[in-house]
Amino acid sequence: MDASSSIMEGSSFQRPRVLKRHHPSKRKEVATYFESSDLYYTLFWIVSDDCEAGFIKRTKGKH
Repeated sequence: MDASSSIMEGSSFQRPRVLKRHHPSKRKEVATYFESSDLYYTLFWIVSDDCEAGFIKRTKGKH
């Protein structure tokens, strides 16, 4: 959550969720959900064994 807050302005409207295992790196892929103004975003992260989050991508804002 702290890493997502540093990238996005706004508030989280749902707890982060482990979606799947990232195939090339074999690490867990986590999604965080943010609301900024009137748009909703999903941020995807890869979490390493020592709990460091690496940013992958962000979706376009949706209403």
